[in-house]
Amino acid sequence: MKKPSFTLLTSGLTFLMQADWYGYVLKVNDLKIEKLEMEGNYYDFTVTVSFQKTGSDQQNTAKVTGQININDEGKIQVFSMFGDGGLLEKMTEGR
Repeated sequence: MKKPSFTLLTSGLTFLMQADWYGYVLKVNDLKIEKLEMEGNYYDFTVTVSFQKTGSDQQNTAKVTGQININDEGKIQVFSMFGDGGLLEKMTEGR
């Protein structure tokens, strides 16, 4: 099976899929969520993620930022990524 190009993946699952394809373990170190002062349920988020290639001693970190909108039922309606701190690029180097 051909591995998908990370440039074609746009959902919040992108990091999980790429980590699996390239043999990385991801761990959330810190998560900050802040409600925005605007109409609706909009929140900014910042996640610090550590990632390590299986079998390697080297551990790296990246800061992922974005925004979510939660509907009246409390479910995520919109998920927008602003930046990944180089996470996808670092996981796919030398592929």
